[in-house]
Formats: sequence, C-alpha cells, structure tokens
Amino acid sequence: MASVSLADSEAAFRRQASHVGLDGDWIDGLVDIGVNTLGRLAFTVGQPGQPVEDQAVKDLLTSTRTARIITVGDIAVVKRLIFEAQTTVIAIIKSQSDPNNDPSLRKLPAAERNSRLEAQRQRLQGMSLEGPLEVAHQVYDVVSGMLEADALKYLGPAKCITRTMEISSQKPPKELKLDASGAGIIVKEAQTEKECSVQGELDLMEALTRRSLAFDAVGLVKFEVFNQWINWMFQTVRQQPPPGFSKPTLAQLLRARQAGLCEAAGTVP
Repeated sequence: MASVSLADSEAAFRRQASHVGLDGDWIDGLVDIGVNTLGRLAFTVGQPGQPVEDQAVKDLLTSTRTARIITVGDIAVVKRLIFEAQTTVIAIIKSQSDPNNDPSLRKLPAAERNSRLEAQRQRLQGMSLEGPLEVAHQVYDVVSGMLEADALKYLGPAKCITRTMEISSQKPPKELKLDASGAGIIVKEAQTEKECSVQGELDLMEALTRRSLAFDAVGLVKFEVFNQWINWMFQTVRQQPPPGFSKPTLAQLLRARQAGLCEAAGTVP
C-alpha cells in the first residue's frame, strides 16, 4: 500500500469538504467521478496560483450528475475547498523538497487513521480493539513514517504503548531548535519516548499484538501474518528442550528477532 499524505487521503477529503459546508450529495458526486482527494481537486479546475472561475466550478459540479440545483453558495464553498486543496498540495511539496525534512516524522492524517481503524474493526470483528489492544496514535505515526521514508526499522514491543497510556502521560516539554536554514531558532516539543512494561508474558503478548495492529492498519504487514509470528514465538518458549539444553527465554527470542529484522533491513539494532 502506498503512503498516504493529507493530499492523497479520501477520508481527509471528505472530512475537509464537510468541514467547509459542502453538501453530502456533492461530496459523493465528486468522489464518484474520481475527484476523491484534495490533491486531485487542486488540479481539477486550473492549477495552484491560477484564479478559479465560477463557470469552471459550475461545470465541475454539473459533471457529477447530482440531481441538485447549483446555488451561489455551492460555488463559493467549492471555491474555498479548491483553495484549501491547492494550499495543502503546495505545503506538502515544499515540505518534501526540504532536504532537512525527515520523511519518517510525517504523521498519518487523523481522518485517514480513523478511516483505516474503522476498516480494521470490520475485518477483525472477533477482536476487541479497546483497552490493552487500543494502539497509541504515536505508534501508527512511527509505522507510517517507515512507509514514508521507505526504510524498515525495528520497533521494540515496549514502545508499542496503549492509547490510554498516551493520553494520560504528561505533555512533552518545549525545546529550542535551529530552523531549516540554520539561522533562526524555533520552539518545538521535545521528542520523548514512552515505554510500556513487557516483563510478563501477557504484557509482552499484548504489546506485540498492538504492534501487529499498527502495521496492519498502516498497510505494511497483514495482522494475520504478524500474528503467526507471535504464536510461533510463544509456542517455542513452551516446547520442551532436548536433553542437556534449556528452553529459550522470551528475551532471547526477542533479541534474535531484532537482530534478524535489522540485518534484513540493513539497519542497526
């Protein structure tokens, strides 16, 4: 699955169109003719930097074949939506062209994340994705960052915290950093890494399951595939070892898995 930015998310398009006041019939009509993202809308009538004519907007709405009369209010709302779409595309292109911008730090858009989580709940109806299995939003962002940067990194189970732990933790402090040019100073939130306990078997299994859910929601690895690894690991720990040998511990299996993943990805553990 390709990475999804704010300009390429249908869920973000629907949310923004609804936010500016566009009627649901017009939104569905635009999606039906393929104008289903802000990125596509930005180039549907002209291109960024060019004025948008009322007639061009009217022609666009007419092409949806929606059985509604086009009002002056509809045209005004669509023109505003087009302006926001073009502004979004320009901002994303500018950010991507900045050599100092780390693509792995780009977050998954909230509307897109919510849409994927709802689809995940429909697929995994036998699981309760709440409480200990409700994944923190920052975990989705980390996995999405791997997709954006096209670089797989090891994500330890201790870093796969719950949503409850995320919202109950203190807000990270502010810190001063140099801007992209190196000449100015900006204020940013300090990067703090929260960790959950993985000492017991249940804690570890829940953390690994949250990691599987995050990779599944972002689209890197299917939950069923990742879950097979979890089951194999715990089955291995329970197996009786050959005479003269000891059973592997969970810590040993995790270290072996970490080393194998990092070697495959060409990264450092």
